[in-house]
Amino acid sequence: MSPLRFARLAPAALIAALVAGALAPASAVDVSPSVMSCLQRVLGAEARELLAGGEKALARLSPQKAGLASACLLTEGRKAGKASRRPPSLTVSPIEPGVVTSMSRFRSCAGHDFSGQNVQGQAERGRSMKNYLYVDAPWTATGSVPVRAPFSGTAIVSVEQDYPLGSWVRVLHPGGWVFTVFHVDPSIRDGQKVKAGEQIAVFPPANAPTFMPERMGEPEANFDFSLQSTDGRIAPFLDSLTPSARQAWEARGFTPKALTISKAERDAQPCARDYPDGPGSSGFVMATAA
Repeated sequence: MSPLRFARLAPAALIAALVAGALAPASAVDVSPSVMSCLQRVLGAEARELLAGGEKALARLSPQKAGLASACLLTEGRKAGKASRRPPSLTVSPIEPGVVTSMSRFRSCAGHDFSGQNVQGQAERGRSMKNYLYVDAPWTATGSVPVRAPFSGTAIVSVEQDYPLGSWVRVLHPGGWVFTVFHVDPSIRDGQKVKAGEQIAVFPPANAPTFMPERMGEPEANFDFSLQSTDGRIAPFLDSLTPSARQAWEARGFTPKALTISKAERDAQPCARDYPDGPGSSGFVMATAA
């Protein structure tokens, strides 16, 4: 493949080339200085490796970094990787709180390592800085739980190569923050402009029964979402909800205080390598009757 010049491609094409591994192993990719600055902020030394190494370098990127790089390319480097100091206000709840039976806390030991920098820019490692949600629906009830955009922005749709359960659907805010919901079926197109409150996905994904048939007997399916900036900071989503959008969560016992483990507490009690937290553990909050 001849060298690609990102600045001449549409945003959806840029993301497709990055996330789908469309860059040939030997391809060299030219980007504008502003895009390169953005990628360097997100990827560090891996930025040049990605552009020089194409698909092989892409395979070494974590899904989290690939998502942030996608956001860099989508904005075409106009913000040079900088995002607003604080996350935008989430005016709409991405999921109806009434269907959530339990939820992992920010900095829990659930799932796997999902870390980077906190909102203040402090580095954090070895913790889950996103939320896992268990819902009152089995895996077999595919498409039964709608997910909505918490703010207006541009959609990014991709599939994780290592664990292709459904898709990842992101909404990129103009202020440089990205809301991501993992393992869902998209209701919108890649590159589409979406409004706050618009349905962007449904859960469980349609491929769940064939992808993991051993889990079809579980009464509660689970998925996860995150809120992070294009410069690598991660924020607790509930803290950014407006008071009116947060009210229904708090009525179920999901308050910002209950759902957050402090940095100091997690630093003092590091996560075990197998990330053992699940519903009923100290890393989760169970729903209360509304």
